[in-house]
Amino acid sequence: MEPITGFALYFAFAAVVAGIAHKKGLMWLWYFLAILIGGPLTVMGASIVTEGNAGGVVSALLGFRCPSSPCSSSC
Repeated sequence: MEPITGFALYFAFAAVVAGIAHKKGLMWLWYFLAILIGGPLTVMGASIVTEGNAGGVVSALLGFRCPSSPCSSSC
């Protein structure tokens, strides 16, 4: 997959999550920004903490787990 395709899919899924949050009456902008900013930061942080040994599954789980609750202090 080309990098631009991955970025486009990431943006599209973030938009879908923000749309669902908006439909449920939640703060959709926080979800959108948390996913766009928090996801990559979490993956980069996992790589730094594990000194580059973070597997793809670990990084993906951390990336998708963190923005699930943008107002929590668990990340």
